[in-house]
Amino acid sequence: MQAISDLSRVLPARRKPSHDLRSTVNHALRMATFVLLLLVGAGSSSKADDLLKALLFHAPFDETIHARVSTGDGRMYTSPAGQRFNGSVGNKRKDVEIVPGAGKFGDALRFTDRSNQAIYFRAEHNMGYRKSNWSGTVSFWLRGNPDKNLKPGFADPVQITATRFNDAAFWVDFTKDDSPRHFRHGVFSDIEHWNPNNIPWNDFPAEKRPTIVVEKPPFSDDAWTHVVCTFSGINGPAAEATLYLDGKPQGSLKGPMSFTWDE
Repeated sequence: MQAISDLSRVLPARRKPSHDLRSTVNHALRMATFVLLLLVGAGSSSKADDLLKALLFHAPFDETIHARVSTGDGRMYTSPAGQRFNGSVGNKRKDVEIVPGAGKFGDALRFTDRSNQAIYFRAEHNMGYRKSNWSGTVSFWLRGNPDKNLKPGFADPVQITATRFNDAAFWVDFTKDDSPRHFRHGVFSDIEHWNPNNIPWNDFPAEKRPTIVVEKPPFSDDAWTHVVCTFSGINGPAAEATLYLDGKPQGSLKGPMSFTWDE
């Protein structure tokens, strides 16, 4: 899972000075993300003004690859080939483009091939990280048939981490060997928290991995699927993370969760 062909898994060393919010589908054909939203710290009220106050980051990919709303750096970056950091501002990938009018409500960001370059946003301030009782929501839209459109290998539409997929990381991915390809949501605490004995991934019991697995996800070429990942109480006495597809809960992870980040 650390091969260069799967760059969504190859990440910088743990204590790099900043985290990256990576919005990538490295192996996609005609699969697009329309909008990326981060809502952190919203109260119990559902009023529109409360939601607006809680909005930290919004990248609709309408006319521009950069975020329209951000509390940190809202620019998109492209990494050098074979790296996951030290990127330069802008989209430098020929296989990624904005398609006017192709989105759910406006334009869309389309991926047409695989690449060993990552495109990403920096997560500093944009994730609202808290050392105690951290809560938030990540929301985005995807369209595409993963069984027809994705090339071999894991594909991670969104991954949020500074290190590896299994160390203080949020992500969603499509598996590589299943038919149909499963859709998974991983919420991995610090590796020493969830896997203190450093058990190899393939030997770790599948039912104890901090992932939510959807064996028959509803993604298709004909319709947009709304993906929502919520988390609450991280770095507190109790935490919970839930995956929703088109508003329907697909499963939850509950229990103590520890995320140690140096933004």
